[in-house]
Amino acid sequence: MERYLSLIAGELPRLRDDETGYGPRGKDFIIHVDIPRDIENAWQVLQADTTLRSALEQRALR
Repeated sequence: MERYLSLIAGELPRLRDDETGYGPRGKDFIIHVDIPRDIENAWQVLQADTTLRSALEQRALR
């Protein structure tokens, strides 16, 4: 289950249009994506979960 959650949660950082994301300001693999505030808020809740955060850190995704 941890692996599944870390895979899903790892997608949001990739969608970001910043230096670490896949958008034009990062790796430039995808177009700019606007991430809704509700999604960002949910991401913060997930980041606070110690089990999931540990799984994400093992995959070097933030």
